[in-house]
Amino acid sequence: MYLCARHLFFPFWPAYCSKNDANNVLNIFYNNIHMSSTSSIVSLVSLLDGTNYHQWAIAMKAYLQVQELWSIVGGHKIAPKRPASLDNAIKNKQKTIYNTELAEYSTKYEAWTLKDEKTHSTILLCLNVTIQATHKANTARELWLELEEEFNQPYNMTIFSDFKFCLDYHLSDNSDPMPDILKIEDCFNCLANQQCSILELIKEIVLLNTLPPR
Repeated sequence: MYLCARHLFFPFWPAYCSKNDANNVLNIFYNNIHMSSTSSIVSLVSLLDGTNYHQWAIAMKAYLQVQELWSIVGGHKIAPKRPASLDNAIKNKQKTIYNTELAEYSTKYEAWTLKDEKTHSTILLCLNVTIQATHKANTARELWLELEEEFNQPYNMTIFSDFKFCLDYHLSDNSDPMPDILKIEDCFNCLANQQCSILELIKEIVLLNTLPPR
């Protein structure tokens, strides 16, 4: 899919450029649109109402990536483990070493907790009040997994909505198309996860349809 998109939209792209090069371009794009206020979330991510999970998940993930919070939800940054108990420390190592490890743990755990709370709150702000009231997960990852389990279902209307999103999407004029292409690719992946894989030829046609009119 990446190669298909690259050849469609970057015929001049050198053959030796890797996907990492594209990711670097995307990172620059993310840095340029970095936002942190609540109003930014509302304007970029629609509220999850139970019928729009796949579009919501794509936008929510992208926003969390921009804010450098996705590692919490994705499980790449987990809560640090507390050192062994003081009794074991006295038996197996010097008490001063234990105290040093405990201080390092406290610092790391506080930093992780602050980031997890920020991520958790960001997701909650993008849920409608009914869904907010029914989900009491303690961590951001737990909340994300609960929402995924409840709403990531292959409903026919959801499949139609996801495919229509791809058909109706148009690239922005005079800007780097890679972020838009990756959005469409994410939508194709959502369809595949719902047992609705799209033929590569259809993907290419959809991508060509996203080109802005000349």
